[in-house]
Amino acid sequence: MQKTISRPDYMKLAQEKVELYVPKIEERVGIELGDVNVRGTLHSIVPLANHGISLLIHEVPSSAVLMPVLAQLIYTLTAYRGFFPGEDPAFYVPHNHTIYLNMRKKVIESIIMEENSLDELIVHELGHHLWFKLGGYHNYLSHEKEPREKLMIEGFATYCEYIWFSDFYPDKRKRPLNSFGNPNYHAGALRMVRFVQEQGDDVLLRVPREWRELGRATPLLGEEIMFSTRAQVEAFEGQIIATD
Repeated sequence: MQKTISRPDYMKLAQEKVELYVPKIEERVGIELGDVNVRGTLHSIVPLANHGISLLIHEVPSSAVLMPVLAQLIYTLTAYRGFFPGEDPAFYVPHNHTIYLNMRKKVIESIIMEENSLDELIVHELGHHLWFKLGGYHNYLSHEKEPREKLMIEGFATYCEYIWFSDFYPDKRKRPLNSFGNPNYHAGALRMVRFVQEQGDDVLLRVPREWRELGRATPLLGEEIMFSTRAQVEAFEGQIIATD
C-alpha cells in the first residue's frame, strides 16, 4: 500500500470504498442503506457541536427536525481548518448520514500504510450507519446516560468490521477474536459474538432495537466484564458470571 496520498485523493478513495461496500452490505442484510456521505475535517468543533446538538435532541425531541440543517451548517462554517480531537481516524454522524474523516496527515498516513485499513475503517463506520438505520436516530449519543449503549453501538460496528462483512475485503481475511483493538470495542464485539452463537446471524438485525432485552437474557462473562468499563458493568441489568 502506498505510504503517501494527497487529502483530495484520500477523500476520493474513501468515497469509492463507501460505494463499493454499501451495495454488498445491502445485499447481505436485505436493507437499503441509502446515501452515505464522506467529508473530511480537521476540526474539534465539528464533533463537539454535533455532540451538543444530539444531547439537546435527547432532551428536547421536537428539536430533532433541526439536526440535518444544523449539522450541515456546522460543517460549512468549520470548513477545512482547526484540529480534529485525538487520533480517531473517523466518526459517523447519523442525522446527516455522514462519515467525517480525520484529515490530519499523520492519521491519513497511518491508515494508508496498513493493508485493508481504509476498507475496515469504512466498513466500521457503515456499521454505525446500519445500526441507526435499524434502531432509529433517537438513541444517538444517549450513551451519555446509558453506559451500556455505547458498548453495544461500538461492539456492533466492530463486529461488522471484523466478522460479519470481513469476507468483502480484498484478501477476505478474518482477524482472531482477540484482536478487536480498543478494549471497549472488544467487549461489545464479544457480546455480538455471544448473541450470534446463541440465536444465529438474524439476531444482528434485532440488536439495535432490542440490545437491552437481549443483554438481560445473555449473562455477562469473563472477558466481557474485563474489557467493559466499571460504569458499564454496574449498569448491566442481567446476570453477571465472573470467571477466572
